[in-house]
Amino acid sequence: MSEEELKTYNGSCHCGNFSYTVTVPEIKRGARCNCSLCHRKGYFWLSVTPEQFKVDEGTGELSSYQTSEGSNRHLFCATCGAGVMAKKPDESFMAVNLNTVKGLDRKSLEVKEFDGASVGESYKTFDVPTDTIDALDLPDYKTYTGHCHCGDVKVAFKSPDLYAPTTFVVSDNCSICAIHAYVIAYPERHHYQITGIENTTAYFMGDKYADRAAAACARQDTGVLPPEAEGVSDEFEGD
Repeated sequence: MSEEELKTYNGSCHCGNFSYTVTVPEIKRGARCNCSLCHRKGYFWLSVTPEQFKVDEGTGELSSYQTSEGSNRHLFCATCGAGVMAKKPDESFMAVNLNTVKGLDRKSLEVKEFDGASVGESYKTFDVPTDTIDALDLPDYKTYTGHCHCGDVKVAFKSPDLYAPTTFVVSDNCSICAIHAYVIAYPERHHYQITGIENTTAYFMGDKYADRAAAACARQDTGVLPPEAEGVSDEFEGD
């Protein structure tokens, strides 16, 4: 393929601490993986070579998380939590998260599904405490539980059926939600409990929304949004 057929795309984490360029043929498709980590993080992958990927001069470094020894290193910004890329320790494989590429119409891209969940050992989930919300008298509500990938942060909440058309569940197109591919439920105050809140880190999204913070697991940045975290408003606003 000739140089004239290549395009250069710019990308970065949400806070801009890490930025990069990729020079590749026009991006027309991406891959979604259903493994335990990619599913949680909402990654949308594009495989690249080291020659196609360039870190911008003066940019910061990324933190790293591995699901197991020898597995891909998932690299994310420790400030805003945005997952930027993944690569094997020997760099024989490298991919960038298309959610971090600027000016890309991701909805128009062809999606290739990858069955990463069937690769290697099955992921073992963690038990999630529900004792606080179990005491609530909400017979028509369902109990939902979840946790970050490493299990340091666990969440349980009571809610009407999340699949019911009258239940408020949001997939937002604001900049932070798009990068993280958040799908957000809004349980009422006191209808949830969080275990391991001390293991989270908060990211405040600029002066305009200084009253809102995104809280995530400090080890690998799976996001949660606890309303009782310092500075977090009960009101929902996009950016």
